[in-house]
Amino acid sequence: MTRLEFENLPLNDKAKWVWENGIYLETMAHGTFKVNLYAVGKDFIEVYLDDATNEVDKIALAEAGDVNKYLDKIELPGDGR
Repeated sequence: MTRLEFENLPLNDKAKWVWENGIYLETMAHGTFKVNLYAVGKDFIEVYLDDATNEVDKIALAEAGDVNKYLDKIELPGDGR
């Protein structure tokens, strides 16, 4: 699936596709949301969950700057953390 095809999917279809194809990496707090970062192929996807309802509010392709904020928290194999 291309980035454009993904961006044009309805929210429920995006969620299903990420959960079937993505690899969970990390969660960060962002205001009243928990943001889960997933890797799918060469792309990274952020899934925003409402803290109060635990429902998906938004799913977006992450840009390089978005991914950088997770780097300190992600443990890579063999990095000794």
